[in-house]
Amino acid sequence: LADACRHIVVQVPLDVQGGEAVVWGSSGASGDMDGPSLSAARLSSPRGLALDEVGQVLFVADGGNGRVRSLDLAEGVASTAVFGLQAPRGLAWRPASHELFIAELDLGRVLRLQWVAGSAALSASSLSVVPGASGLAAPAALAVSSMELFVADVGAQLVVRVALATGNVTFFGGGGG
Repeated sequence: LADACRHIVVQVPLDVQGGEAVVWGSSGASGDMDGPSLSAARLSSPRGLALDEVGQVLFVADGGNGRVRSLDLAEGVASTAVFGLQAPRGLAWRPASHELFIAELDLGRVLRLQWVAGSAALSASSLSVVPGASGLAAPAALAVSSMELFVADVGAQLVVRVALATGNVTFFGGGGG
């Protein structure tokens, strides 16, 4: 769970036995720091989350810092995956191709990151813009299937479906006041 107001991410156990929630960051303490431990990391207004297919890496849109952080859940280490973003919000993981999609709210576009575990942090300028997913009003949330990307554009109040192979776009909803 991303808690933008308290600047933390909370990992809640899903098993029936319960267990303790794990907190990444320091509640109420905004900051910009990777960390060798969960409590050492600092976030600023975390938003979207995406988990890789094996449950090893949790990606966090660190909105206030313009970064995407990767949290190695086994090691408990927080690292910067991407920096130089403008208000990252939504994230979506595409397992088949190991791609992370990043909604950049302020620039009205969605970026694509080909993820390689253990790689150095990348600048946003080195990422590719998803064809058909630029020029949006305010992309905030994402979902992806094997063939399509869905973008919730809160500025235009609609959902955009992008065919990843062709870049063809279909619009749903919208027009509300």
